[in-house]
Amino acid sequence: MVSSWFGMRIKRIEFTPFGGVIEYGMGRGPDKGLSGALTAMAGPLCNYLTLLLLGCVGALFSDSAVLRAAAKSSLMMMCMNLLPVLPLDGGRVVFSIGYYLWPVLPLIRLLTGFGTVLGGFCIAAAVYGAWRYANFNLSLLAVGGYVIYCAGQCRQTMMAENIYAIVQEQKENAKGIRRLRAFSVGKDIALREILPLLDRAREAIFLCETPNGRSVVSERQICQELLRNPSGRFSDVL
Repeated sequence: MVSSWFGMRIKRIEFTPFGGVIEYGMGRGPDKGLSGALTAMAGPLCNYLTLLLLGCVGALFSDSAVLRAAAKSSLMMMCMNLLPVLPLDGGRVVFSIGYYLWPVLPLIRLLTGFGTVLGGFCIAAAVYGAWRYANFNLSLLAVGGYVIYCAGQCRQTMMAENIYAIVQEQKENAKGIRRLRAFSVGKDIALREILPLLDRAREAIFLCETPNGRSVVSERQICQELLRNPSGRFSDVL
């Protein structure tokens, strides 16, 4: 709802244990700065309102174990969701502000990397609890695995949402000597599947065998084609 108020281009909404995760259209991406931070804060705010509601209801039914468990769960989700890691809302807040201060691609790598570390910590805590105290916390294990999976997915999604900014950064940093990596790809591969390769290399070129010989395509050409046609394939660039 908050995204709609700010006129952001929403592609789809996915419901997760932490709330709704919004995927925006490819290109310029969602608003950043204050509006982006307020949108990201909407999730934790809903958790807080849920706590208030449960508190009001709990005042009438003070002996309800179900309400106490629900309040505890909502509090834990709110606190965790505010951590400055992607894909959590706290990471979205940091990204919305950091977008104007640091290069986009390293910022995405850093925040999603923290998300992977957080997921690993949750899994390690679950394993340690089972080994040290004979108390296996399945929820902690599931949350850790889910956060690691979502961090990887979020990295690719955030790159797609902010392709415009990445292309602009490439233009600004075009000068200087940088390590170049070459990847061989098929002409029928979807351009969006190439995004993880862009993430792994400081600069990349893509080689494709065609009836007329081997064609070479730069990563800037890939990004520009993604801006023009997000559902395009590699053959569209040849």
